[in-house]
Parts: sequence; structure tokens; C-alpha cells
Amino acid sequence: MNRRTSRSRLAIVVLLPLVFWLSAIIVLAQDSTTAKTSADKTFGPADLFQSFPKIELGMKFPEVKQAVEKTGAHPGGFKDSELAWDGKFNDLNGRATVLFKQETGAFQIAVIVQVFEKRSEVHELWVKKITERLGAPASVDDNSIHLSKLWRLKDGVVLELRMLKDANNPVLDIHWVK
Repeated sequence: MNRRTSRSRLAIVVLLPLVFWLSAIIVLAQDSTTAKTSADKTFGPADLFQSFPKIELGMKFPEVKQAVEKTGAHPGGFKDSELAWDGKFNDLNGRATVLFKQETGAFQIAVIVQVFEKRSEVHELWVKKITERLGAPASVDDNSIHLSKLWRLKDGVVLELRMLKDANNPVLDIHWVK
């Protein structure tokens, strides 16, 4: 056996297990990073607003209407394609709207609240609560018109939190869309 062959065997015996072990650590690290993304999580309106009805995307119009009425709200509907109600959302005046498609049920849930001078404060509070649960937003669009943050959730749902930059606009809106 020559020196070259002996070194090759030594490299295989020592380095191969080391490379395998390092590869396993890298895979585990990637798996833990992936587990922290929002793509495998859910976060609905009831997770942000204390008294929000237990509704989900995909529910049919009558189910959503009944769930909203159980909270004491009086929703208005439009030909089984839209349901809206005014109310308090974490003590903030606002309006919730659910949009429907005949074949798939609810495909968008939106809440718009009037926050006036507390707009930035409430926005940051919501961002904190969402980020604690879902991690950092998948994208941020900060331009002269609005600040929009998007999270991608389980089953292709997108959560958008948006604040218009017009100082005279007293609203924040948040949408769940599938």
C-alpha cells in the first residue's frame, strides 16, 4: 500500500463522517428556519380581535352570517357575495367585510378601523402581535402612498396590513385573502 492510497483511505474514514455530520446539522438548521416561517401557520381575525366571530376563509355565506349574528352584530348582505357589519374591534370603531365566491365560499376577510391620531401606535401594536406569531413579513412595500406588510400563511392565504400615509386618513386596514 503506498502513501497516496493510505491518505485517501484516511480521508474517507475521517472526513466522510465529518462531512455527513456537518450536512445533517445544516439540514436541521434549515428545517428549524423553515418551521419559523408563516407559510405553515394560520392567523385569522379572531387571533387579532378579541370578539371577532369564529369565521374562516372558505365558509359559506349562511355560516358566516350566523357566526357574525352570534356576536350580537347585525350584518348586511349583498346577494350572497358580500357581508359587512360595523362594530368595535378591540375597542376601535370599524367595519368588517367578508367577500364570497359562489363555488369557494369566503375568499376575503377585511377589517378597517378608525384610529385617527393613534394610527401609527395601533399599526405597530398589530405588527408586533402578528410578527410574534408568524415571524417577519414576507414582503414590505413602503412608498409615498402607503406602508403595506404581507405575510404568507397556510393554504395560500395572504395577510396584508396596510396604512395609508395621508395624515388626514384615520384608518388602518387588514385583509386575509385566498
